[in-house]
Amino acid sequence: MNEYTMNVAGVHKEIIHGQLSMGGTNPSGESIGFTNYSMQKNGEPYYTISGEFHFSRYDEPSWEREILKIKACGLDTIATYMFWIHHEFYEGKFDFSGNRNIRQFISLCAKHNLQVILRVGPYAHGECRNGGLPDWMFGRPFEVRSNDEGYLTYVRRYFNEIGNQVHGLMYSEGGPVTAIQLENEYTAACSPWEITVPWKRQWITHGNGGLEHMLLLREIAHEAGLKTPYITCTGWGNAPYPDGEMLPLWGGYAYWPWLYWDNGNEPHPPTHGYLFKNHHDENEAGDYDKKYPFACCEMGGGMQVWYPYRFVAEPESVEAMSLVTIAGGCNFLGYFMFHGGRNPVIDGHFLNEQLNPRISYDFQAPVGEFGQLKESYRCIKNIHYMLRDHNNFFCTAAPVIPPQPYDPENTTHLRYAARSNGQKGFLFINNYQDHLEQTDKTGIRVQIQTNDGTIHIPHEGGMDILKNVSAVLPFNLDMGEILLEYSTAQYITRVDNNGKSTYFFFTPSGMTGEFCFSGKPDITGAGVTGRFTDGLTIVTLADKPVQEFNVGESICIVCLNREQSLDFWTAEIHGQQTAFLCEETLYSAADALYIECHDKQEISLLAYPPLNCGTSEFETKGIFTQYKFNCTAPDTGLRVETPVAASLEPYENRAIIHFDKSILDECTEVFLNVKYTGDIGWAFINGQLIHDNFNNGQTWEIGLKSLKNQLDNGDLYLYLSPLSEDGDVNVEGKSTYASVTAKDGTAFFDSITMSVVNQVKIPL
Repeated sequence: MNEYTMNVAGVHKEIIHGQLSMGGTNPSGESIGFTNYSMQKNGEPYYTISGEFHFSRYDEPSWEREILKIKACGLDTIATYMFWIHHEFYEGKFDFSGNRNIRQFISLCAKHNLQVILRVGPYAHGECRNGGLPDWMFGRPFEVRSNDEGYLTYVRRYFNEIGNQVHGLMYSEGGPVTAIQLENEYTAACSPWEITVPWKRQWITHGNGGLEHMLLLREIAHEAGLKTPYITCTGWGNAPYPDGEMLPLWGGYAYWPWLYWDNGNEPHPPTHGYLFKNHHDENEAGDYDKKYPFACCEMGGGMQVWYPYRFVAEPESVEAMSLVTIAGGCNFLGYFMFHGGRNPVIDGHFLNEQLNPRISYDFQAPVGEFGQLKESYRCIKNIHYMLRDHNNFFCTAAPVIPPQPYDPENTTHLRYAARSNGQKGFLFINNYQDHLEQTDKTGIRVQIQTNDGTIHIPHEGGMDILKNVSAVLPFNLDMGEILLEYSTAQYITRVDNNGKSTYFFFTPSGMTGEFCFSGKPDITGAGVTGRFTDGLTIVTLADKPVQEFNVGESICIVCLNREQSLDFWTAEIHGQQTAFLCEETLYSAADALYIECHDKQEISLLAYPPLNCGTSEFETKGIFTQYKFNCTAPDTGLRVETPVAASLEPYENRAIIHFDKSILDECTEVFLNVKYTGDIGWAFINGQLIHDNFNNGQTWEIGLKSLKNQLDNGDLYLYLSPLSEDGDVNVEGKSTYASVTAKDGTAFFDSITMSVVNQVKIPL
């Protein structure tokens, strides 16, 4: 047995009001403000969950669908960069049309009740060409990111154009824009001027105007009508921000490709982002000011692959970072990126940063560059549902970090923490570490001292924490008439229906689901019994996909296994919170439920409570009602043509793709899926580059729906380039091809397939 202890008795977080000069009201009388610990809405604590989605890197006709996917994951805020070069590529010629229509994007967010953080720069970075600054600013007699009036004159003109576009959409005007971000990593980081060669010789300045510059940007933004309840800025690197007047935001990534920009071959070190730390401990060293809430804008939802570094971002890394950040006192999560995208091309000019793909900006984000959901999306979705249910608790509960090694290379000691108010709380456990093989932890038992006594998790014996597993377990969870002393299953959400409360949990991989109730409540359920010991009733569940049991007359517990939990969703249907089990992508709007099915002719949906969706095809499955819907999976007619060289030998590294293009009108999306050996994959239509891929051993996916107009006039052509003799790339991940770094000049296709995605609309 491996015993660990923590003391939450007497824990209290002092909440301070009025120390920050931020906040505002809208025409309906609603308000936004801040304490030292969280945002407040209408005077009540509010847990914010934000995700980055760059509108100008995605196709405008699909914006609404993607916004709904983001909302379905439990997010309430979308942050988006405005890249200056996307809107004023040619001096004086502004473009806010099509994919650059910021007004339309914000209006869609408002339609679906999502807040917007508008990151106006003027310098942004975001792996964009020149950090988002137009090329034509390079040849001017002033320094950018400075207090030079020549530069600020252009900033005024740009901000005024933005102000004209978003007029009426600010929070004070009844719109959803609650914040703007000024600059990015000011004085901390920069990027290359991409018009120079080689890329690392000429750099944009880090910024040298100090605090005065941030104040000038705020003044210019306000003059342009960009007034919001709060202004954000990145806080790391000793960035300047006016005391109490801007909200500094933080973050962290598991993968640091910038380590390899000089072709370095040193192994990537394990990072500190997976160690528990109290971000509100006054005794902690660092540049974070405790008068502010600890808020994030760049928690790694993934990371963009750079040419020298071909990693595979593990979904467990995103899940673990979320839990560790929450445990440390964060009440404002912000993912970068949450949704990938693609760099636009303007008149043949590429707008990427040179060490990144020309077009692809997938970022290995929870939602990919063509709207595909990654496993990381499903891993963090249930965390967001938990935060929504316990909004007030987390915004007032203090972090408790027991003494433990603050060393990312320590693989033996249990990493654990809690958020608590002294009486109840959540136990956080993390057994994931980037760039290091963790060990399984067996026979773990955690003793928690609370105001009312001691809790042992588990009450008897120990629990096993497998490597790469992170979990958050409730203790002293109030269920009304019933007190759940603890569970070794992770809380997801609660659904109330007809006087009964149904609590959904899941058992983390390798753990046994156990529920310990105070007293002797009546336990009923097929194959489920409780044993009474030491004044407690303990229910231990078998390892099954879904298990249900009742506690008394008004409580139902539904416990899923880990795999089933990834298919769990919630949505508000006509004012009723509804739980779903569905293997496919699910999202909802006011009048309909949508399911995206991948290469299937029939899909299954389990709902609780039942839906009123006009279908008679349903079956009872425990508390759930199962519905089946037909979906089309048309034949793509895929045919791959291999070009022949003058020597009559086929080109192993070239392919022409033929398929039935009419399916682009019928389907929501059509994917070309390519597995290959080589360095870089390139895709062209009529000689124009439309996509590219730095090989990291994963399937190269190309969504074809947005290319319909181009494909009407030409076929898709693929070219693979081999790794050059002097090429030096670092390939790291769970599934990679050794030949990526073989330097033997080979490049060939392993497989080329096609898949279709169709949307099923269920009117409500």
